[in-house]
Amino acid sequence: MDRLIRYGSGAADTTLSRARCLPRHSASARPALPNRVVGLTIDGNNPSEQLALRRLLGLGLSDSLDADLLHSRVRQLANSEAYQAVWLTPHGAGDSVAFDVSVQRAPRRVAGLGLAYDNELGGRMWVGAVDRHLFGLALEGSTAVYLGEFRKELYLGLRRNYQLGRQLMTPAFTTRLATESVRRFEPDGDEIGTAFTREALGFLGVERAFDAGWRVALGLSAHAWHEPGRNRSTLGVGAQGVKAGRSGGQVLGIDLIWTGLYHRAAFDGEFSIKTGALRLAPRLRAGWGERLPLQASFPLGGEDGFPGLHIGERRGDREFVLSTLLTYALKGPFVGRIELAAGRSASGGGLLASGGWLAGARVGLGAETPVGPLRFEYGLTHAGREAVFVRLGRWF
Repeated sequence: MDRLIRYGSGAADTTLSRARCLPRHSASARPALPNRVVGLTIDGNNPSEQLALRRLLGLGLSDSLDADLLHSRVRQLANSEAYQAVWLTPHGAGDSVAFDVSVQRAPRRVAGLGLAYDNELGGRMWVGAVDRHLFGLALEGSTAVYLGEFRKELYLGLRRNYQLGRQLMTPAFTTRLATESVRRFEPDGDEIGTAFTREALGFLGVERAFDAGWRVALGLSAHAWHEPGRNRSTLGVGAQGVKAGRSGGQVLGIDLIWTGLYHRAAFDGEFSIKTGALRLAPRLRAGWGERLPLQASFPLGGEDGFPGLHIGERRGDREFVLSTLLTYALKGPFVGRIELAAGRSASGGGLLASGGWLAGARVGLGAETPVGPLRFEYGLTHAGREAVFVRLGRWF
């Protein structure tokens, strides 16, 4: 959904524009920018919503205007899903400015549905909803149900914007209840059934959005789980950093958790270079852990698997995969895809130890369809293993 941040016209707007247009040698004659807020009105009848928007903009903290803070908050607000457009409408004279803020709000309640299919993992569906003013308060409530052949999950979350000095924080509480049948394989790739697990995860902490698409979370983590042969529970601390690209998808993710029973760190990052019809996208996945629960271990290649292997093969507490995807635009919605990858997974030892390395490649076609991206590829490892990869939709 496209979002607009718009400024109205007025004396303050004219002053700002005129100051930017003055020649460099006329700095001494440049009129002073407004530095004092003498009025702030926000349309709407909901006091809690007005307070939330005031916090998002960083206005009303004092009677002084921090132009850099306002600029930063406006950039962040452009990524907010709660508003489709915001007009600041500044007016005033001299060093004083007032804002009459009017907004075009997104619906208070939103529901969504997602579907995906994979030839190895079967179909998967999610249904979710968000209420941005739960119980009429400046409190966002969200819930989602994920249903798939191997994993089923219920997610609940509560969030609220909070102003700490000039820093905008989002205290958050989330919980996830899930069951998963973890696929198991012989060394040669034969599937030998599944291991049933269930878990409950809770997070209580604070989230913070930054410019350039970054979002960071830090807080307390609780985890209780069952896997074949043991039932455990533990407390710890967790941290997560996610960077979104221009399209809104994740391009970099860092996930850290340190508990009394296990430790886990994961990194997944990529960037792309495009020239004409050719796009090159290098990617690095790295994972390290100690005494991990079975469902938290690292399958080689993650949710996309490794070229030539089954998805979910070669689980361990060490993972390192370096890959490069080349796509070339063909006729219509179709693209040619070539993926080259090298990596290893293991239980214990060094992350880049000498044993267990594997090289592989996938070749195939992709296309954008009304229901999401379609991929049809054939993968092969240097050891002779092969596997077909078919997927419709964005996996989740």
